[in-house]
Amino acid sequence: SLLFTLSGAALSTLTIDPSPLVRTDAASLASIIQVSSMDLIAAIFRRYPRHRSIIIEDIFPLMLKIPTSKKSLRTFLVKKSAASSSSGDVAKGPPTSNVDDHDYIQLICALTLLLIQSCVVMPSQDDDEKMQVAEDSNDSWALKDDHSGLQGCVAVCNQFTSQMLQRCARKGEEGGASEFRPILSNLIDDLLLVRHLPEYPA
Repeated sequence: SLLFTLSGAALSTLTIDPSPLVRTDAASLASIIQVSSMDLIAAIFRRYPRHRSIIIEDIFPLMLKIPTSKKSLRTFLVKKSAASSSSGDVAKGPPTSNVDDHDYIQLICALTLLLIQSCVVMPSQDDDEKMQVAEDSNDSWALKDDHSGLQGCVAVCNQFTSQMLQRCARKGEEGGASEFRPILSNLIDDLLLVRHLPEYPA
């Protein structure tokens, strides 16, 4: 369908090996194309829930095609939190970065976080009023669905984690543990880096 064609084309832009100027010039062409593509994928992901599982599956083959050189691995600019700048156990940004208040993460990690965030369902005004009434009356039955707006996020997280662990446990050279374990390690480093940032709440 047209949606799959659009999402596939947008995902393919993440395999572009960006210019070294991406680190110092946020307005570079490669950066603009990739960030715009991520926004497009997130919009499709948000609008069409039944296609989410297919898009998640398409991300894993893409991980094997993304540039892995030290200069090209992490190119997505994020603000550095006060906690991460003072903590010694957080993965640091690339040594070539000369911006003290910024770090870099992988595009694939930024996309994954963006897709998860796009699944949030904000409560309506009626829901807020019902919750207020429930809180005033201490109605535990009415409060039990307090986190229902995060169900889509939880489902995507579970699918992504399950598929990643399956690939990390798979034997074989192509698409197996030897290829995906380093990818998982890099993803964990990026998640530790952004865990204190308000833009990416845990």
